[in-house]
Amino acid sequence: MPKQTHKKHSSHKKVVRNKKPLQKVSFFARLLSPKRRAWYVHESLLVAGIIVAIVIVAQLLYPTNRTLPFTEVADVEIGSLTKREAIDYLFNTYGSVPLTVSVADTTIETTTDKAGVLVNFQKAANATARYPWWQRLVPFSLFYKSIVINARPEVTVDDQLAMQFAQTVRGICNKAPQEASVTINDKGKVVMEPSADGQECSEGAVKKGLATTLLRHGAAQTTIDARVIRPTKTTVVAKEQFDQAQAMIASSVTIVVGSKQTVVPTKTLASWVKFTDDPAKGIFAVNLDDAAIRKYLKSLRRAVYVAPTTTYVYTIDGVETQREYGRMGRDIDYDQTAAQVKQALLETKVSTVTARLRTVEPPLEYLHNYSQSQRGLEQLLANIVAAKGNYGVTVTELSGMGRAANVNGDRLYVTASTYKLFVAYMVLKDLEKGGLKWEDVIVDGLNVRQCFEEMIVRSANRCAIAYIQRYGAQTIVATMHKLGFASVRHNTTWWATPNDMARYMKKLERGQLLEGESREFLLGLLKRQVWRYGIPTGIPGITIADKVGFLEDYIHDVAIVYGPKGTYILSIMTKGGSYAGMADVARQVHQYMAQ
Repeated sequence: MPKQTHKKHSSHKKVVRNKKPLQKVSFFARLLSPKRRAWYVHESLLVAGIIVAIVIVAQLLYPTNRTLPFTEVADVEIGSLTKREAIDYLFNTYGSVPLTVSVADTTIETTTDKAGVLVNFQKAANATARYPWWQRLVPFSLFYKSIVINARPEVTVDDQLAMQFAQTVRGICNKAPQEASVTINDKGKVVMEPSADGQECSEGAVKKGLATTLLRHGAAQTTIDARVIRPTKTTVVAKEQFDQAQAMIASSVTIVVGSKQTVVPTKTLASWVKFTDDPAKGIFAVNLDDAAIRKYLKSLRRAVYVAPTTTYVYTIDGVETQREYGRMGRDIDYDQTAAQVKQALLETKVSTVTARLRTVEPPLEYLHNYSQSQRGLEQLLANIVAAKGNYGVTVTELSGMGRAANVNGDRLYVTASTYKLFVAYMVLKDLEKGGLKWEDVIVDGLNVRQCFEEMIVRSANRCAIAYIQRYGAQTIVATMHKLGFASVRHNTTWWATPNDMARYMKKLERGQLLEGESREFLLGLLKRQVWRYGIPTGIPGITIADKVGFLEDYIHDVAIVYGPKGTYILSIMTKGGSYAGMADVARQVHQYMAQ
């Protein structure tokens, strides 16, 4: 039989343990886990350290001769330029810019170069390139300094040009105080005027204002402070004058001229009243105006007046050739009659005055003519200078008859800025010999070419002074003597004669002083110098190469005039002269030379 197999049935089931369900961990949770965070911090610090190291290395390697990136000078960006490039850029931008000067309640528009405002471009460039080693070790200091630097360039003042500009300022600024006064109005009534403060702008105030000039956006502005001047005469003092004037106008006087009698109107009497004030002496008087009385008497002369006719004197080269005599005339003796009127009103109280008469000499008029000769030129200059005053005038003709004449030609004058012609010769000769190069820096970051142009075209002084320091004043004097300009001398200032200044310009034009490029360069600058109020104003439309000089009451102009009938030299040096006076001399000389 087959063996039966019995299945064993177990009474217990297999126990299955309950397992916790697996929780899902999000990506962000894993990302922000402590281990991850520590890793990120470590890596971030590592990267930051690398960046800082790179920045510091870059800062340490930044060139010392370049301005910092994005830096500005007076709001003009000059970032990442070499110092030389920065100086050139600033010179072209701020060498001569519009200048607005605020004075009291008005403004004056000029340019910085004409007002004598000079900018130290070297210091401005240095300021924008200044980056010491310890700052380079500060991370990102390069970017911070680049953003915050907006350098204000140092401004200096050219004393001579500032003094010239101060004359313009004073003409606008200076106002005398209005003293309490007694006046006569248009209706012949006596009135009292209140006082008012005055103001004054001294040369010192002008220089101080120019020294604080602010440069921005290619322009400049500054303010000049005016000093307040208080009046000295009070209304109480003027009251006595008021009473005296009232009594004087109430008087009555009759003037007899020939057969005609005239009662002076009250309004006319009022116009004669004059108030004489001398606050320093405490004098506040009432008087009668002699000129006003004489003017009134002139209106009465018709009854007796006989006009004289003119005597004409004809001359050729200063020699009288003919005289046409005029006839005698008759008129009121204004001085004696006016004295009688004053005496009647102030002292005797006489009511009637009889006019005295006098004979009148014929007026004399000279009609000068000049021959086209040496003598004619000499006499022309003699007559011109006789009418002008302390003028030295030299004329040298370079073509035609070759005439030369002068008046006071050997008189020594302070040269003012005309001495810069002597300095110009020294510089150009130094360049020819190789002692200087055009790109060499002379002063305040300006190179030789920039300095030379500023000295000749704008007549500024800083470069001329720097050149003199280079060569020595006495060396320049000795060189000028060797060239034939024996009058040139220097003690505390420069001296020369009109004749020597004319010789300089003659040799320059003829190529006997400088040759080639040096001669052409100097003549080119002289033809476009900016102070053209003297000789060029008197001869408009003519090419002129000239150099002016002005210092205190000395004012000069020396020129090469390229006239239609030939070239000639005109040298004018004056003490107490003016641009207008020199222009008139040039006009008369040129009219003669152009015949």
